[in-house]
Order: sequence, then structure tokens, then C-alpha cells
Amino acid sequence: MYRIAAVFICLLVLIMGGVAFSSEGKAPELEIAVHEFCPYLCDSTKENGKHGYVVDLLRAIYEPAFSLRFYRVPYVRGILQTETGRFDGMPMLNSSSSEKVILSREPIGILVQNFYVKKGVNWKYQGVQSLKGIVIGSILGYNYSPLSPEYETYQRNHRETEWVEYVGGVDATLINMRKILAGRITTFNECADLVDFIGMKEGIAHKFQSAGTLGIAKNYMGFSPKRADAKALADLFDKKIVQLRQSGELSRILAPYGVTDWVKKKPQ
Repeated sequence: MYRIAAVFICLLVLIMGGVAFSSEGKAPELEIAVHEFCPYLCDSTKENGKHGYVVDLLRAIYEPAFSLRFYRVPYVRGILQTETGRFDGMPMLNSSSSEKVILSREPIGILVQNFYVKKGVNWKYQGVQSLKGIVIGSILGYNYSPLSPEYETYQRNHRETEWVEYVGGVDATLINMRKILAGRITTFNECADLVDFIGMKEGIAHKFQSAGTLGIAKNYMGFSPKRADAKALADLFDKKIVQLRQSGELSRILAPYGVTDWVKKKPQ
């Protein structure tokens, strides 16, 4: 009788804790779509084994209750396949990335979005009127509405013109940087941490300069609407990231990537 009661209590604890192990004793899997966006999401084969702080953070939050598997896919495809349920979740999404994906309330990162030009170029972003006669580079799937609806509208209105050039793929930001150096575009807008990381890695950081800030974008963890527990997974993320911040573990996770806690980061 006591044994039966003990087993029942153990099962109840597992269920209440949100951990549902399979009959083989394995934790349920979460398949996560990621794109190359270092130092947030990195290709470990290129970065001495580093996967990016976002991957490290998600592991700290969900393991061992879940077994995480990461799949590198292009940004737009990742969003679409998270919406349809091919993937259980995808990080680094803003409030306009998808109308279907369930987002966390707590950010997984805050991005300072700067314009960049070739060193010595005398141009600075001062609203969309300053883009007249300027060729800008942009990335397929990006949505700048949370930062600047007018900038997003400008790009859409000039999508089929010579004034906006779109690129895609995992090296999209590097491609835009090379386009600037080749004189094919004048500027592009991107996360400062990402441009700094790529510039240092490629040895070309000194060839660029910031040309104004569009704004600061909060990015979140997203879960597929096809999962019945999507809201619970997002709530767990919100709870755990606060705990990691309070314990100091979040700062420890960020340190190897040269990133500071976004809550403590001052706008530039």
C-alpha cells in the first residue's frame, strides 16, 4: 500500500513539474530552428565549439526536463516551419516576425540596430528622407516595424526598385558588408553586436563606421502554435530566465561571447 502511494506521489510530482518522460525514461524532445546569427546563434564548427549564448541559455532553461535538438535553417524558413509545427520553437523573433508563433514575455536579447557605411562616407540616417538617392541593403524576412514603421514602409515601397537590394542566407550580413566595400550599396541596418562580431572575425571592422541608430529591438523565444503546451513552454522560459539573472548564471552564460545582460545595457 505504501509503495503504491509513493509511486503515485512521484508521478504527480513529475506531472505538476511539467516533465513527461517516455516509457524508455527519455525526456521529451524540443526541436528548435536556429539561423546563423553569432554571437547569439553560432555555427560551432566555425567558432571553436561555441554554439551561441542563445543555445546555451535555452539548454540551461529546458534541460534536463526536455532534450533539445537544434536545426540550422534560413531565417524565413524557420519562421514558416515553426508556424506549421515542423519545429517546436525558434528564438530571436520580434513582435512582428509572425502573427502565429507564441512568444515569451521576457526578451532573449535586445538588439541595437545601427546603420553602417564605409569608413569616411559622409552620410548619416536622419529619417527616411535621408535615404533619397541612397542604395540600401536589406535581408529577406526581416521586419523593421517594431523599430520604425516608416523605415519598413520605405523598404516595401522600394522593393522592386534599384534603391533596395535584398539578400538571404546565413551569411547575409557579411554579404551586405562586402557589398558596401565593393560600392554596390551605401548602407544597411543591422544589430551592432552582430556587425562587431563579423567585422572582428573577418578583420574588416576598421573599414566601417556607424551612421545612426534606427532603434532598439527586443527579441523573444517563440513556440509553435501547433503545440498544445506552447504557452506553458513560454511561461517556463519567462520564469527560468528571471531565476538565471538573479543567480548570476545568466551573466556567466553571456561572458564567453562578450555580451552583457540586456536589462543592464544602456542604449547607445
